[in-house]
Amino acid sequence: MKSIWLNINRCGGGAISKGSDSVKGTATAASLWNTAAIGISVAYGRYEIAIILSVVNFLILQFSDPFKVKSKLE
Repeated sequence: MKSIWLNINRCGGGAISKGSDSVKGTATAASLWNTAAIGISVAYGRYEIAIILSVVNFLILQFSDPFKVKSKLE
């Protein structure tokens, strides 16, 4: 399991990009971590944890748009 977390950490770090005045990709990186946690939960037979993580991830991604700061270019 340690190798899974190390590889997810690399992927999540690669998803985050920093501009001159903004950081993008943090939601993508968090979703990658959540997806790994869902996969590990299923692998260990903890389906209830996987379902909760899936629902929480879906809700956050669906309803977090009003909280995002819009950049000047958009």
